[in-house]
Amino acid sequence: MGSSAGIFAGLKAYRPYFIGLTAVFLGWAFYLAYRSRKVQCADGTCKIERAGRWNRLGVWLATLAAAWLITFPYVAGTIANRLPSLPSTGAVQTAPPSSSSPLSLWWSTQALRQLTLAVAGMTCPACALMVKQDLLSAPGVLQASVDYETAQGVVVYDGTKTTPKQIMESLKPPYAATMLEDRPLMLESPEG
Repeated sequence: MGSSAGIFAGLKAYRPYFIGLTAVFLGWAFYLAYRSRKVQCADGTCKIERAGRWNRLGVWLATLAAAWLITFPYVAGTIANRLPSLPSTGAVQTAPPSSSSPLSLWWSTQALRQLTLAVAGMTCPACALMVKQDLLSAPGVLQASVDYETAQGVVVYDGTKTTPKQIMESLKPPYAATMLEDRPLMLESPEG
């Protein structure tokens, strides 16, 4: 998703114009496919022809493809949010293998923090997926979730490996984040 995603993100502002232009071209294509051609013949035996069946089928297929591409950012985000979460690519070991007592597990998580961000630049539900991927790419980030409706993200990270500033800088344009809250991740004590 490297540089091509950045190029397409820059074109996002022109999306309504591209959609309008697509509608104009499809309207013109339907006109050409379904119009009756008037043919003047001296003896009156000429028949009026329309565009062939394959031309009309092609216009309908192009219309379906355009409709799918126009709605894809909204549908993809909705579908992806309903899918179960996959485990993070970077497995986190919270305690050395030799010490598996509940107390050592509890002490090893004391560096975990939870960062809540306000995310700007999202224009569709699929944008939340891109923001989540950017956040997960930051070193030390263990979990990330982004909600398009509230324009907020929640990140669980290792405070010994990264900072909130580094996490916010991991977002690629056109997305930007401001910190709402950064606090230690509260886990239950093994004693109670």
